[in-house]
Amino acid sequence: EMDDDCLECVSHCRELGDLSVSFCEEMTDAGLVRLKRLQRLTSLRLRKSPEFSSSGLASLFASWESGMGARMVRLDLTECVGVDDAVVGIVAMCCVNLRVLVLAWCWDITDLGVASVVRNMRRQIGRAV
Repeated sequence: EMDDDCLECVSHCRELGDLSVSFCEEMTDAGLVRLKRLQRLTSLRLRKSPEFSSSGLASLFASWESGMGARMVRLDLTECVGVDDAVVGIVAMCCVNLRVLVLAWCWDITDLGVASVVRNMRRQIGRAV
């Protein structure tokens, strides 16, 4: 099973553009910190992650505001229990070119979180016109 040590190894693949990991049950917020090194990611899939906290995810995505978020076009956080309105709000602000966002089975997202994504998409559409 993949764990934080595996993410440490992966984090040295600086040219990696797409990372997809399902059943991240042994990964924690300490592993998320390592993902900050992957500055060329355009697609990230972290599915079924019961150990990622809201604060850990928020910290990861907030760190992307300085550039990595602009490159992210696909983000799948299916069954990441730490995903909540705060995390979704940060994703909406930092991942300005996001084209695919999958939040299936993320039970702590309310209408407020969805509204932040919609507002961000409207801003993007307005800029493109």
